[in-house]
Amino acid sequence: MSRLRKFNQQVLSYTRGEMEHEDGAEFFPLDIDEQDELIKSFEMRNIAKNERYFTYLGIFYLVCCGMTLFLATGAKRSRLPEKYQRVLLVSVQSIACSFINLRYSMITHIFLRWGVLFKISNRTINIINIVILVMTSWLASNSAESFKVGIMLHLPHVLFLISVIVKGWMLSMDKELEQLKTLRYKFKNA
Repeated sequence: MSRLRKFNQQVLSYTRGEMEHEDGAEFFPLDIDEQDELIKSFEMRNIAKNERYFTYLGIFYLVCCGMTLFLATGAKRSRLPEKYQRVLLVSVQSIACSFINLRYSMITHIFLRWGVLFKISNRTINIINIVILVMTSWLASNSAESFKVGIMLHLPHVLFLISVIVKGWMLSMDKELEQLKTLRYKFKNA
């Protein structure tokens, strides 16, 4: 009987907040309003972080696209072979498609605000980008004379993978937040 009493005291002290968790934090049950505030706070922080990451990645993609375009158009001045110029110009298109894939939801929102119908889906952009990447890979494998040049000519492939992974990660975080909203428990403070 004394064991049961000790157990009951532990449970009661745990729910009153007198006892601490194993990690040292006190446990207080949250009522419905506090849960909503906490979830909304998580959601706002997640949106802010996603926008910041998308901005940083967008700047990185634009810098890569600009450098690739500069190398492609400056190839005549630097006497690069024409085969590299073709690969670099196709790479610019692929990097632009990857950038659009990354920022697709924001771009369509802007066009819809102006009343312009946007009939190209994200899937269509990805298919176009994959076709461009296959062509880039074919051109790069035929024109790369050294391993380092071959790696540089495959930069659009890496950027496409980064855009797909980051976008998938952001969507999974949004799904987790939506699932968190459904896991609320009903508790009201007196």
